[in-house]
Amino acid sequence: MVALTQMIESSLICDERLAGHIDGYPSTIAPEIASAYDSIASAYAESQLTDNIQKTDRYLLPLVQRTGARTVLDAGCGVGATAERLREQGIDAYGFDLVENVKFWRDQQRSASRFVVAAPVDPVLPFADGAFDLVYSIGVIEHVGTTNGHSDRRSDYHEVRRRWTLELMRVVRKGGTSFLPVQTTAFRLIPRTVRAPWR
Repeated sequence: MVALTQMIESSLICDERLAGHIDGYPSTIAPEIASAYDSIASAYAESQLTDNIQKTDRYLLPLVQRTGARTVLDAGCGVGATAERLREQGIDAYGFDLVENVKFWRDQQRSASRFVVAAPVDPVLPFADGAFDLVYSIGVIEHVGTTNGHSDRRSDYHEVRRRWTLELMRVVRKGGTSFLPVQTTAFRLIPRTVRAPWR
């Protein structure tokens, strides 16, 4: 039943922007060069499955409703719980993350028409310009531009983060919303919603 649903489901993913597929999931990096450093512990993945549903209901659904967003992208979606919860609420939600998440997507039977493998540096997203009403990325930007996914920064990490953010902004529609909360030194999230007037 899942396979049939995936086959007939329409998708915003542009096939011409893909380099291939990894375990059936679209990928912007060639499968033969994709390597996964197994940085995701099973316990962390399990906590994402429960915690992210609560965070979605408490924070993201009100934002989606307030902005009237119908198409949404989760940038750095992890195991996909947040995007999947939005889909359950009737939102056309997508997610992308690194290759190590594929095993969790597969285990949770996430739709291959909604989840994409992206490169850790300079992701080229397989979506048209302005494809989404809302793009959000929670707890991700601090990992962008690191060599180990955590704290070991590349010498050009500022530039890597700038290019990564510009690629996210490319796929937000004119008048759309980006939600990229950052952590302060006290590790509290400070949400900033930025309208995309450039489109």
